[in-house]
Amino acid sequence: MHPAADTPLRNWARKTFSFPVFLAALLMAAIFLNLSLRLAHVAALPAGHWHATFVEGDTFWHMAVGQRILDTHHWPTTNDYSFTAPHSEWLAYEWLGEVLMAAASRLGGPRALLALLTLLVSVIVVLVYDLASLASGNPKSAFAATALAMPLLGSCFTVRPQLLGYIFLLITLICLERCRRGRQTNLWVLPLVFVLWVNTHGTFALGLVAMAIYGLAALKDFRLGPLEGRAWLPRQRGRLALVFGLCVAALLVNPYGPHLLRYEMGITAQPVNLTHFQEWQPLAFHEPFGVWFLVLLLAFILGMVILPRTQLVESVALVLFAAYMACRHQRFVVFFAIVLAPLLARMLAEVFPAYEPDKNRPVLNAALLALFAAGVVAFFPSSASLQRLIDRNQPRRAMDYLRAHPVPGPMFNDDFWGGYLIWASRGQQAVFIDGRSDAYEPSGVLADYLRIIQPAPEALPLLEKYEVRSCLVESSGSLCALLNAQPGWRRVYEDDLSVLYVRTKVL
Repeated sequence: MHPAADTPLRNWARKTFSFPVFLAALLMAAIFLNLSLRLAHVAALPAGHWHATFVEGDTFWHMAVGQRILDTHHWPTTNDYSFTAPHSEWLAYEWLGEVLMAAASRLGGPRALLALLTLLVSVIVVLVYDLASLASGNPKSAFAATALAMPLLGSCFTVRPQLLGYIFLLITLICLERCRRGRQTNLWVLPLVFVLWVNTHGTFALGLVAMAIYGLAALKDFRLGPLEGRAWLPRQRGRLALVFGLCVAALLVNPYGPHLLRYEMGITAQPVNLTHFQEWQPLAFHEPFGVWFLVLLLAFILGMVILPRTQLVESVALVLFAAYMACRHQRFVVFFAIVLAPLLARMLAEVFPAYEPDKNRPVLNAALLALFAAGVVAFFPSSASLQRLIDRNQPRRAMDYLRAHPVPGPMFNDDFWGGYLIWASRGQQAVFIDGRSDAYEPSGVLADYLRIIQPAPEALPLLEKYEVRSCLVESSGSLCALLNAQPGWRRVYEDDLSVLYVRTKVL
């Protein structure tokens, strides 16, 4: 190419439509394909709330809380949505994400929620790819490592505030890695990140752990087998310590002040919550994602032993910490995937050829990017089809019946549906329980709910304890068999998902 032809426009095109950018777009296309296949799979299954779509039970109470904050400009401090624990303490500690979800639903309904999910998940995956590229210096190995991590990342592919938490975690890790490489100005972004983070999700604690690990690793140069530590300059360490202190102070910038931090710490000490709900249970190694976790962990260990390339101690420490947390609580498999991808990319860089910018094909890359974008637009599901998927998991038809045929209350409900009942009734339907389990354990409601839904021998006395006069439960649930056998309970509504019972005889 002649120098005269090397115009600013051509330079911009080469950077904008480079091969690394194409690989990032390919990952985003894979995300949309993954979501589309999941929705198509669920559409072919029988109705039931155990099928993961793009939303889940918690999505709806998150939106209800966000809608309430948008309407009232006040942050709740008590559980006003329940008749079982109406005065129990509950803080909207994820309010910023909830407001975003409510705004998306208000603007475009289910289609806007799927668009929000696609956007947030794409940002997560692209940031994982960027972090892996930064660690390895090879976009090809970074792409492969991100693709390998994708099955574990997929466990968070539903609309929830925690998606924003993972984005903030990745921004923190990228800033730390760039600072380690000498770009120290990136650190000053982190206090603002933590202000947003503490108002969005409790994963901010992982950010503090990552900063502490980087700070400890920066103290001394050392080499121990495949592990390497590189000391930072004193002014670099001082800047990191200052930013760490600012990030801790930033946690107080929330509507509840320090009480929010105490409240979130208290959730981790709720034994019923931690033992009953799947995301807090130990990793299930017989499940596909548990098997894949073991495969990636074994690949990491073998790579450390076999490959000659050293690994930085802070990166290895983060992986080991994340693996430990994932084994204890399976919700941390996403954290594990995020911190493992950069190490895998460094290992795979020994196999993949280096990126050669001179071989870029910006015109071809631009054409493929346009094709990806056109495919997303053309095949993006309609609101009607997405609503049908929601209706397979949530009791919309039962709610329509209740509006036309009110039944005596209070009404017992499945916890998975509690959020939907709150959202669909705009807070007018007081629920027995919903997905905010932290609001129900201190008063004993959560433990009582579990005895009723199983059901335990004391299920009927517990229903009487709360003066329950109607029950909305899943048609395939065990509680249906118990109520069917009771002469004092009558079915008044039934569809392929839910059954509504009314008590006809009160003791």
